[in-house]
Amino acid sequence: MTRQETLLAILAEECGEVTQRVTKILRFGLENKRPRQEFSNAELLKQEFNDLLVAMSMVYESNPKAFGCYVIDEKHQKQKREKVEFHLKNPIEWDNK
Repeated sequence: MTRQETLLAILAEECGEVTQRVTKILRFGLENKRPRQEFSNAELLKQEFNDLLVAMSMVYESNPKAFGCYVIDEKHQKQKREKVEFHLKNPIEWDNK
């Protein structure tokens, strides 16, 4: 694998680890700690999120021309926030029959 491919694989792994930590929080709560575990689920999520940010940075740095500007796209963020807020205020009613 090339350096860029390896970094992309690491990025995918970190995404999976964030997902796993979120599901643990949903199942067991933010403050839950496993036996002999030093950190709460909230603290572990923070660690995984930071690992994800590092991986994202390294992917970008591996080929900045391909990925474009690494500056946060405020317009995109605003649109996403508005969409999420809309759905939070207008939840879909699922039929649980």
